[in-house]
Amino acid sequence: MLVIDQLRYKLDSVGFLVNQNWHLFSIQVAGPERGAFRQLTFGNYNFSSPAWSPNGQYIAVSGNRIGERTDLELINDIWIVPSAGGEPHRITRSAGPATLPSWSPDGRFVAYTGHNRRSGYYTNQGIWIVPTAGGEPWELTAGFKYPVGDFAIKDFLGFEQPDVTPHWSLDGRSIYMNVSAMGAVHLWRFSVPDGRASQLTFGSLVIYNLNIHPGSRWIAMAVTSPTLPNDIWAGEIAGEAVHERRLTNVNREWLGQVALSQPNRFTFRSRGGPEEEGWILPPTFSKTDKPPAILEIHGGPTVMYGYVFFFEFQLLAANGFAVLYSNPRGSRGYGEAFASAIRGDWGNHDYADLMAAVDAALSQGTLDPGRLGVAGGSYGGYMTNWIVSQTNRFKAAVSMRGISNLYSFFGTSDSGFLHAEEYGGAPWELPMSYLGRSPISFVDRVQTPMLLIHSDRDFRVPIEQGEQFYTALKFLRRKVRMVRFLSETHELSREGKPWHRVIRFDHILHWFRAHLSPK
Repeated sequence: MLVIDQLRYKLDSVGFLVNQNWHLFSIQVAGPERGAFRQLTFGNYNFSSPAWSPNGQYIAVSGNRIGERTDLELINDIWIVPSAGGEPHRITRSAGPATLPSWSPDGRFVAYTGHNRRSGYYTNQGIWIVPTAGGEPWELTAGFKYPVGDFAIKDFLGFEQPDVTPHWSLDGRSIYMNVSAMGAVHLWRFSVPDGRASQLTFGSLVIYNLNIHPGSRWIAMAVTSPTLPNDIWAGEIAGEAVHERRLTNVNREWLGQVALSQPNRFTFRSRGGPEEEGWILPPTFSKTDKPPAILEIHGGPTVMYGYVFFFEFQLLAANGFAVLYSNPRGSRGYGEAFASAIRGDWGNHDYADLMAAVDAALSQGTLDPGRLGVAGGSYGGYMTNWIVSQTNRFKAAVSMRGISNLYSFFGTSDSGFLHAEEYGGAPWELPMSYLGRSPISFVDRVQTPMLLIHSDRDFRVPIEQGEQFYTALKFLRRKVRMVRFLSETHELSREGKPWHRVIRFDHILHWFRAHLSPK
């Protein structure tokens, strides 16, 4: 039994949050009290991402301890806690998230990542700096087009991957971070205090984690590319460049046994929209001159497809399917205005962009326009559901953990109620704003054979979203199947049990083979 009094009482991949909080502890690693724990924060609050001060006397943490703030707000501040114990001291007055603090070498400043929610959760994440002695924070990256951090979605790594903390140079005059831009994630340097940005690494790859050795120019980087699952590289920062070299080849044996496909980039534009980019991953073999193609749609929506290794894409390519993927409006990596163009307006510009991507890919003449599939997860599942309720051009669809009813999603998801900010009110206040863009409202139009994949422990997009669409399609006597994974969360494709992930792939392949194979 749970007695629930709070709005945020559950969190996907974590569970129920009743009477649970994240607090700061220290542990003695030497001396007679070796192994002893000391709790440093208390109360019905949450703290995260601790960082020791250079002199070891303080710890900077991210947290929300403001009594008048409610569960409806996504606001954190940076606090300083004495390492020997004592009352935390707040040094920011944030209007949005503030996390991943990092001390300057002289201890006078703390850099952190966050934003002021000027465009809701579509706002670019930037680097902020605040004096530790008190004073107003300023955004070092103000005016910079791209978000700092890695927003390239991938399926070889769990969603809760380690975040990159701002790295100060030893002289305190620069901060290094990875930056998401146009499908790639690279190392950039930002000058302090003017924020001048310099890109230091280049190429079709994603640096999803990094660490700079204190007091030196050496940097270690975790790197992925479309044909490289992941490896560690080291580099020496020299002026405006990094001289890097690969240190590991951990998948050498496996990579020598498989054929991998390399994506081909193309650009397109929907009517009245900006130029956008997409990729075609050709099949590694094909029985026909024009293979079937599957449009893949990323989740988020505020992430991006990019130059990463993607198991699902390579598996489809290895089985004779071309994979088409793109970054429509709503994606990160192309500027805040690009991302926020779909705010409160899902199914409009994003739908037009995805259809334009398909048209541009087909215009190359290398794909079979009569054998198109569509697939996506989370928001990508929403768009899959939306697409098949608006057009019959696709012959098969796989919707994974997809939203079908924005009205009920508001009350059943661990974060659905946050859409009130995006839509300008709650569902009962603006019912058509929610139902008018809910695929369930147009389910009677669906003629595409659909496979729905969902997990019963998914708190982000609860399984009732899949159940509603499945029941409606069955009631209408349409071709539909649901695969329900027990004891899995929203993160099935990334963090699920290995055999469940294999079974999921088997169902996806079977569905597309059954409906897209030559007749």
